[in-house]
Amino acid sequence: MRWFKTAWLGVGLGVLVFVAGCNPMAIPFFLFGPEPARPALYEAIVAENASEKEKLKKVTVAVLAYTNGVETRPEFLQADRELAVVVGKQLQDLCTYNKENVKVLDARKVQEFKNSHPDWKTLDPSEIGQALKADVVIVLEINSLSLHEGCDSTMYRGKVDLNLSLVRVTSTEDSSGQPASNFVCTYPGEGRGSYLAADLDKSPTAFKAEFFLVVGKKIAWQFTKHATSQDYNCD
Repeated sequence: MRWFKTAWLGVGLGVLVFVAGCNPMAIPFFLFGPEPARPALYEAIVAENASEKEKLKKVTVAVLAYTNGVETRPEFLQADRELAVVVGKQLQDLCTYNKENVKVLDARKVQEFKNSHPDWKTLDPSEIGQALKADVVIVLEINSLSLHEGCDSTMYRGKVDLNLSLVRVTSTEDSSGQPASNFVCTYPGEGRGSYLAADLDKSPTAFKAEFFLVVGKKIAWQFTKHATSQDYNCD
C-alpha cells in the first residue's frame, strides 16, 4: 500500500503545480511547513524578544493621522480620517492573526479628541495617548497624496508620501523608539502594469478605497510581522 499512497501524493502535487502555474508561491505552505514571515519593518508594537509576561499584557494603540499640505480635492477632504480607519482595521486584523494582545482604538475616538481640542497639533503624541488611555500612538503625517500620475486624469496611479513614527506613551524621557521614517507607496505597482484606466467603471472614490486598502496593509507591516506571501499579493 505504500506505493499506492506515494502515487497519490505525486498526483496531488502534480495537480497543485498545474494550478499554481509558474508561481510556486501559490502552492500551500502547509505542505512544506509554516509560512515564513517578515518582522515589523519599522518597529514592532510587541517585540519578538519580549517575555511571555510582557506578551500577555494588552497594548492599546491609537492611530493619529493628519495631513500636511495635501491638495484640497473633494476626494481628499477627509483623507486623514479615512486612512486612519483603514490602517487601524488592517493593524488590528494582523495583530490578531499574529496572536498579539493588541487593541487598536476606534478611529472615531481619536477624531473626537481632535475635534474637541483645536490645539491638538501643539501637543506631544504621548500627551494625546495619555488622554486617550493608549499605550502606543502611531503617528502618520501625510505629506502628499494623489490618485493620478501628474496631470493625466485618464489613468489611475495612487501615490502617498508620509512620515510615520511609533510613540510609547509609558516611556520616560524619550517616548519615540526610533526617528520618524519616510513611507512612500504607489499603487498599482509594476507587477500590475503601474496604471489603471480611469473609466466609468471605477470612480475616483472607488479607486481611492482600493488604494487605501493596500496602503493600510503596508503600513500595518511596519508595526507587526506579516507572511512573505503577502508581498506578492499586495502590489
